[in-house]
Amino acid sequence: MKVNFFVIAVFAVVLTVSFCVNSAYSQLADSPWPSFRHDLKHTGRSPYSGPEIPSLKWKYTSYVFDQSHTLGTVQSSPAIGSDGTIYIGGNTKMFALEADGLLKWSYPAGAFYDGIAIGIDGTIYSGTSSSCMYAFNSNGTLKWRYTAGDIIPSSPTIGSDGTVYFGSLDYNFYAINSNGTLKWTYPTSRLIASSAAIEDDGTIYFGSHDHNLYAINSNGTLKWTYTTSSSIASSPAIGLDGTIYVGADDSKIYAINPNGTMKWTYTTGFHVNCSPAIGIDGTIYIGSRDHNLYALNSDGTLKWRYDAGKDIYSSPAIGADGTVYFGTCDHFLPRSKDHKLYAINSDGTLKWTFTIGEMILSSPAIGIDGTIYVGSNDSNLYAIGEASQTPEIKVDIYANSESFYPRDNIEISVKVDNPSDRIVDMYAAILLGQTLYFYPQWDSTLHATELDSGTWDNKILEFQCTSEIPAGDYSFYAGIAEHGTFDIKGMDSVKITIE
Repeated sequence: MKVNFFVIAVFAVVLTVSFCVNSAYSQLADSPWPSFRHDLKHTGRSPYSGPEIPSLKWKYTSYVFDQSHTLGTVQSSPAIGSDGTIYIGGNTKMFALEADGLLKWSYPAGAFYDGIAIGIDGTIYSGTSSSCMYAFNSNGTLKWRYTAGDIIPSSPTIGSDGTVYFGSLDYNFYAINSNGTLKWTYPTSRLIASSAAIEDDGTIYFGSHDHNLYAINSNGTLKWTYTTSSSIASSPAIGLDGTIYVGADDSKIYAINPNGTMKWTYTTGFHVNCSPAIGIDGTIYIGSRDHNLYALNSDGTLKWRYDAGKDIYSSPAIGADGTVYFGTCDHFLPRSKDHKLYAINSDGTLKWTFTIGEMILSSPAIGIDGTIYVGSNDSNLYAIGEASQTPEIKVDIYANSESFYPRDNIEISVKVDNPSDRIVDMYAAILLGQTLYFYPQWDSTLHATELDSGTWDNKILEFQCTSEIPAGDYSFYAGIAEHGTFDIKGMDSVKITIE
């Protein structure tokens, strides 16, 4: 049985390079993916292309080694700093991960529901279930926090002067100065889950559950509102001509002119909760809970649609080659193991899918090397990169029985098939539930065992079951890594019961 919770993986460190960005998001970090939807206009468009053939580089979970660092359900969307650090919010903490997937720091702050914004000075901003907007320094220390009147489900957006904008369940839209003090608030009549997009002239656009799309001047005064026929949880995106695109719970996708008049609408089969992405050619990509990803021309006509078979809450990201990435979810079967990350070609054909543990509410981010980062409700942050052309190393593990009693001898047999000419190391671990157990009599086997290329049958890991070992259901893991590293290339597990 393949493992879900045993991961010790590293990959080559991503080189940090500078690339030009336009003035529309000059206060965002100069990084591959500095905020939710990538930029202030929320285009969801990256200057980098994702993998042609997907492969798991690593996934961050800490069930095995430190339960206190568990991400919990990962509904938030990742951001990437200028040094390659990946930031993601979990159920209880903000996490900063090295480019190889190892923990850099974490900060306990409550549940993070949406995305992150990284300022040009490296400050990390995100809101929580504790009603606080947090500002963290890049070393993980607290810079400031501002307490709103209720939960903050929207992602922060950073204006050209460093002002941080966000909405709250307390019905208010907030503007916070870069030092954490209140600049102004604008009241709506229902909760705000939509994240703001900002035009070059400073106009701020966001939606509310009061059915309105708001256009607010940078001084906090109302420019205009456009009323739809249902709640707006979707975050707006701004096209090259200034058109504002947003979805609503009335199943429609709206295109609104910069003066607040309707340009066109397109009706899907169900609620549109995710946010649009805009291709370099002006194509609008947006998912619906009718299971379809839609590609619309700038005049509102259908270009194509792709049926993913499940609801789409995950807002799409677009690679430099035009590939569109998004995840799926099924609220009726949330624990289903067949939720997928999709890659769709710009012509609407399927490029690839990658199966991820549980439903995906998180929106993908694209790294400088093309790695796709996305969270899942299975508590993992996934890093999906280009598949290696190196032959696969296979590991199979067996036990000499399914249940044991005190004084029984437990034998774990491991078969390794290494078709390459690489020297690899074998590691082993034992879990009781989600707790890692290292026993003295296993000292010799828990350290690396060097293996040359070829096939090995019945590498035996043996120990005696004693009364000191707690009764319970145990999982035994064996992993094969590149020699001298923890870069896992093959892995398997077996479960036994100690009575």
